[in-house]
Amino acid sequence: MKEIQFELANETSEGESHYVLYDMAWHGDWGRDHLATALIPALKAKRKNSRNLGYLLSIVQGSSISDGELATIAARKASTKYDPVFSAVWLAYKGHVDAPADDWVFLQDNQD
Repeated sequence: MKEIQFELANETSEGESHYVLYDMAWHGDWGRDHLATALIPALKAKRKNSRNLGYLLSIVQGSSISDGELATIAARKASTKYDPVFSAVWLAYKGHVDAPADDWVFLQDNQD
């Protein structure tokens, strides 16, 4: 966890993490439940890098944290001061975790 905190504390708006945060997002299914709760403060904090935000969202989405809790965080973040990149990410994520199950069934049934 300390390595992830270090990565996030030193992130810049350009580039992305290619260390523990990246690895946990792509290959860390086994540790997401353990990390997710500790990453909630980082998720609520202002991020500088949209890719790192995506990695954080991937980790918490793959955990046992409820979609309702994640939707609440996303709604709060989407309604803060407008940012052309981050507002769109949060709004899309809120739609993902807060979408009615019937919408997903409809989309799956109508794919060719």
